Amino acid sequence: QRESLHESIIAVFAKNKEVLKKIIDQGVKKKVFRKVDPELTIVTLFGTMHQALLSKSMCKFLIAKDANFDPYTDEAFKKRLINHIKQVMHAHLSHQP
Repeated sequence: QRESLHESIIAVFAKNKEVLKKIIDQGVKKKVFRKVDPELTIVTLFGTMHQALLSKSMCKFLIAKDANFDPYTDEAFKKRLINHIKQVMHAHLSHQP
């Protein structure tokens, strides 16, 4: 059953991967983004989400201050994760000195 869930998640990521790659490639071409490796940028993005949301025990170990923390249902954590991913991608894609 876990393998089935894993395959379903990969299928969703696969659709998004192509969209993200096009966005990154177009942004680089238009010089909105600095030149980056699109595939590894996507790996960074998906890897962060995967680790935080699919590995509950590791997420609890790294993030939680209390034993009742649940990354799947904690809305404050979801917002925190979204903001973090935005900051990481902005820093990675922006033209910086």
